[in-house]
Amino acid sequence: MRILLLLIAIVVLNVILADRYLIPTKKISDDQIIFSNESAQVENEYVLLNSKVLIDDGTQMENDALNNIGKYKVALNGERYISFAPQNLTSLKVVEMPNGTYELTDLNILVQYKDANSVNIIQSDYGLIELELFPLINAALYSVQNTQQINETVAALSNDPRVVNVSFNLVEMTEVPE
Repeated sequence: MRILLLLIAIVVLNVILADRYLIPTKKISDDQIIFSNESAQVENEYVLLNSKVLIDDGTQMENDALNNIGKYKVALNGERYISFAPQNLTSLKVVEMPNGTYELTDLNILVQYKDANSVNIIQSDYGLIELELFPLINAALYSVQNTQQINETVAALSNDPRVVNVSFNLVEMTEVPE
């Protein structure tokens, strides 16, 4: 019983004295506050995961909701356009570039790294699946395990000090997927 009363007394004293010792009493001026916003360092490309990309097979699909990108018709928010020419639907997605333009990607990413010795570590740290290695330029083409997290993976890679550059693998506008 004495131990229980002693523990209660210690807790009560900690709560009472917390104001005195744990809460700062001096006001900190704004110029002394340092904060970091890592995500603002690099402006990234961004995949619109809900986008739908259709091949325009010459039927000249016309719809105000569809945009043209090369030989493709694109619905930026396309979940309601799945039934619109489903035979022309591709696995490509729309990438919004930092300058506001749109490109197409196959959801693979290109990573250029500083040191050839770190390529396997980067791959395992981010759960990347190697598709092709370009040792002469210290780069590799990867797919990600979870495409729903691809934007977050690209943002994290762009802030990684071992990585020189990261971008989505953009599809040639005249290229027709096989």
